Amino acid sequence: MRLVSLLALTTTLSWCTGCGGGSSTGNTAHLQGQVTIGGQPLPAGADGAITFRTSAGAVTVPIADGKYDSPATPRGAVKAYFSINKPTGKTYKSARTGTDVAETVSIVPASVSKGIDVEVSSDRADQNFDLAS
Repeated sequence: MRLVSLLALTTTLSWCTGCGGGSSTGNTAHLQGQVTIGGQPLPAGADGAITFRTSAGAVTVPIADGKYDSPATPRGAVKAYFSINKPTGKTYKSARTGTDVAETVSIVPASVSKGIDVEVSSDRADQNFDLAS
């Protein structure tokens, strides 16, 4: 039994060799940057995500403190979709769990609700997005 477990672990680790971290290779690029709205930082407590989508697939990364890091962004013509919410200060009772839940509201401007076209050709540490209001 122990030999089978060791073999399974070795196989799993060999599949993951080269996964994650570091610089990008192949059909992906490493993008990093800031997300602002109308030139202003995201409000305190706001959080969200960016989804980079191509016809071949998509990758979603979190936005934390107005910054994102996408180490495996698809190369080529990409559409970037944003989901950013901020707390309203109100709570409501969850119908599913019965617990109080903080209410949030989307702050993504309507002008970018259908995404932003981006041409991804190489790694960039300054791929910033200013979402016009």
